[in-house]
Amino acid sequence: FRKITVSSPPGHGGGTSNPGWFAFLGNLNALALSSTKAFFLYQGPPGHEGGVDDRIRVYDLATGAQVNDFSIAAPSFVRQIAYEEVNSLILDTGYQNVRVWREDGSIKDVIGNGDSARPMSVFSLEGNVCATFPTAGKIGWVTGLGSDFTLPPFTLMPTGHKPWNVMMSRMSEQLLCAVFDIQDLQLSVIKIPQLELHKSLILNGLTPADQMWGQGDGPDGGWQLDVFKSGSAANTAAVLSQTVLSQEDKVVVFVALASGTELRRVQLDGVPFRIAANNATAELVVAYADASDGKTHFKKIAVQTGEVSDLSMT
Repeated sequence: FRKITVSSPPGHGGGTSNPGWFAFLGNLNALALSSTKAFFLYQGPPGHEGGVDDRIRVYDLATGAQVNDFSIAAPSFVRQIAYEEVNSLILDTGYQNVRVWREDGSIKDVIGNGDSARPMSVFSLEGNVCATFPTAGKIGWVTGLGSDFTLPPFTLMPTGHKPWNVMMSRMSEQLLCAVFDIQDLQLSVIKIPQLELHKSLILNGLTPADQMWGQGDGPDGGWQLDVFKSGSAANTAAVLSQTVLSQEDKVVVFVALASGTELRRVQLDGVPFRIAANNATAELVVAYADASDGKTHFKKIAVQTGEVSDLSMT
């Protein structure tokens, strides 16, 4: 999150406005993948002034060529997108409900939640969809998005004060939904479709939401969650917490979803803002913002040892 203060020049109303707090756009997933395409969320400005709006840009993974571009304009920022691979659908959290789009850019339907709560994060696995509703303190689950009729609504489950990030994985015959609550600092592992709590763990020492927002003259920060879905690190969750309020709170925490136990913590430096699990190598890729050159730099963390090293690309 970033504190933004808007001011105007003398003679035009002059002075400084009250500061506001806005989610850093990189805080949730703006990229979703199918087996053949990449779907990139281009986030327009609030109110979409100047005709700029939120869009999905579609790229062919084999060639890198852009193959489609369509508007998903909403009254406010689209926060995240996800891909539902069973029915080839794109999901977004840009309005009161999770909206469902076809790959050609036509809207299919919305998934109601019955609680008038805006969704924050959404993820899909094997035709199942999980989403978080922070203002309601709940998560939702739904399946059956291939229906030609009105889509079924989310089934909701209370999960704390501010459930924020969500990911899914499979453990043997059981689907799991991992949810991180940014106020309670609790990682909950929920069985799907039963909506029963499997394990939970408080990640003490991280900065909760009420301290991250509105403190000091301009703290930035946020939380990221990813889960390894296959390979030697399968069903290991990684939580990134990063704030300038504390040098110590730039940390990745690895948690075993099966047992709900913390495996290790890895202290980071710089400005880490994004993580991605590499299932093939059991390494967590970390993206760092570098204000000095305006570029993003990458490092990797070995899940088994916690060793941090530069990421080389060919």
